[in-house]
Amino acid sequence: MLLILIIVIVAGSSSPKKTVKKYMNAVIAVDSATANEYCAFDYEQYIVDYYSEDNLEQLMEDENSWMSFYDDVDDIYDGLEDAFPDYDGKIESGKDVYDAFVAEQNSELEEAEYKEFEIVEVEKVDLDESDIEDYEELLFDDDSNLDSKDYFNTKKIKSVARVKVKYKSESGNDTASILLVKMGSKWKVLDGLY
Repeated sequence: MLLILIIVIVAGSSSPKKTVKKYMNAVIAVDSATANEYCAFDYEQYIVDYYSEDNLEQLMEDENSWMSFYDDVDDIYDGLEDAFPDYDGKIESGKDVYDAFVAEQNSELEEAEYKEFEIVEVEKVDLDESDIEDYEELLFDDDSNLDSKDYFNTKKIKSVARVKVKYKSESGNDTASILLVKMGSKWKVLDGLY
């Protein structure tokens, strides 16, 4: 019984290489929703929460927010429909905004035509707290009233790795360095292809 438990734990364990393989396979399959699941930043929950009707109403009342220029949440949603031309649906919630975001990402992936990849190198790197905080600042809207730790908690980061990948795309052969962080027991992409 103990041997079975050990095998299950080892087989299910995360590694930088396994995470990048899953991430890259999702990119090649033009499935940005799945690729986002392997990211350190919880894009889906952040967008759903930020663009929820309740949150937008709070931001509209905040004179320091650019949302204060709007009088109605529906006007914000209408503007977002125009901002995401590849989305066929109607935007009426934060979930709809995330779906539009995914449709836009998928269009970019289709255009890039990622075809195949090979992992060339995996290395642990020393990334101090200030560098990680730089990434955190890039991920959040300046006027966001949400707690960043709910979507990307730097306190959970245990180690950092860089995975070098060779890939083929519409523009030819290229390489990329994908930066990953270990959060809890899972490796997540901090800086990927897009």
